[in-house]
Amino acid sequence: NTAAEYFRGMLAHDAGRRCRDYLERRGIDEAIAKRLGLGYAPEAWEGLRQHLSAKRFGTDEMLKGGLVLERQRGQGCYDRFRDRLIFPIRDVRGRTVAFGGRAVGDAEPKYINSPETPTYTKGGQLYGLDLAGDAIRREGFAVVVEGYLDLAALLQAGIDQVVASLGTAFTPAQARLLARYTDRVLVSYDGDAAGAKATTRSLDLLLERGFEVRVVELPAGKDPDDFVREEGPQAYEQLLRQAPEYLEFLIQREARSREVKRLDEKVAAVNTVLPHIAKLGTPIARSEWAGRLADALHIEDDLVLQELRAVAKTTQTQIRHRTRSARAPRWNETLMVRLLLDSEEQRTKLAETLAPEDLEKTEVAGIVRTIARLTGEGRPIDY
Repeated sequence: NTAAEYFRGMLAHDAGRRCRDYLERRGIDEAIAKRLGLGYAPEAWEGLRQHLSAKRFGTDEMLKGGLVLERQRGQGCYDRFRDRLIFPIRDVRGRTVAFGGRAVGDAEPKYINSPETPTYTKGGQLYGLDLAGDAIRREGFAVVVEGYLDLAALLQAGIDQVVASLGTAFTPAQARLLARYTDRVLVSYDGDAAGAKATTRSLDLLLERGFEVRVVELPAGKDPDDFVREEGPQAYEQLLRQAPEYLEFLIQREARSREVKRLDEKVAAVNTVLPHIAKLGTPIARSEWAGRLADALHIEDDLVLQELRAVAKTTQTQIRHRTRSARAPRWNETLMVRLLLDSEEQRTKLAETLAPEDLEKTEVAGIVRTIARLTGEGRPIDY
C-alpha cells in the first residue's frame, strides 16, 4: 500500500502531467482514476526504491514484493515500473497485492505486470472485483473483460458490475472467486481472432463449473474500450442485452461461416461445437443443445446424440490425431458415414465431389468408397 500511495502521488505531481493527459485522451476522468487508485511511475530509475528506503523498507522486502530488480552489473536495485500508468491489483478486501503498468509512450513491452509474490499468484485475482462485488450481486451478473483499460472504460460508462481477467483466459481460481457473487457471466473480449479464442477457452471453463454464460459480440478489431468510446455507453448496453448464450454463439458462428449444405462442412461444424456441448453438467442440457446443433445444420437429432455420447466418454476437448495403424475411426469420420447412409442427397453430392486424396488419412476410406461406387451404380444402400 505504501508503493500504491507513492504512485498515486506521482500521478498528481507535475511529473505525472503527461500520464494525466493520456488518461484524458482515453476518456478516463479523475473520479474513475481515483476509484481505481491509478498512479504513475516516473521515469527515474530509483524513485520508488528511494521512497521505500526512506520509509525504512529493506531491499529484500522490495525484491520479494516484485517492486525492484537487481542490477545485472554492479550492486543495488532499480525500479521495475518506470514511466508507466500504474493499475493497482487489489484483493476482494481492497488490499493492494500487485501492480500492472502500461507504457505512456512508445516503450515496449506495452504492459508490465508484477511477478508472483507471497501475496500474489497470477490467475488468482480478478481485477476490479473489490469494486464490483456489490453491483454484481445487485444486477445478478458479471461482465468480464480482458484488460485494465477495458474495465476503466466500462466504469466510466456507468457499468459497475465489471471485472477483468488480466489474461487471455479464465483460470479455475478466478472462476471460484466469481462464483461467490454470481452464476451468470457475460464475457466481452476483443472482437478479433485472438479474442475469439480467448472467449472460447474462458467460457469452456465457466461452462464446466455450472455458470450461465453469454458472449458480448464486438465488431472485428474492436475491444470494449474502443467500442464504448466510439459508439457510446448505450450502444454497449444494447450489446449486453442482446448477448447470446455461449453455445448459441458457437452454433450460429459455425452456421454462418460454413457452407452447411456440404457434407464435409456439416462434419466440421459438428466437430467444432460438440466438444463444448459435452462439457455441460447434465444429460438433459447436453441433449437439448445437441438438438439445437442438429437443427441449425439440418441433421437428424439422433445422429448428433450418438456422436455426443462418443465425445462425452472422453475428457479431451479436441480429438487427438494418432497414426492410422494405432487408432479406431474418429467420431467425426463415423458421423460422415452415418450421414451418407441416411441421406440420398448427401450420397449424390459425395459421388460428384469425392477425390481419392480426401480419404487418405481416414479409417473409413473403404466404406466411403463403397458407398460412392454403389451410388454411382444406382444400387440400394443400407447398413
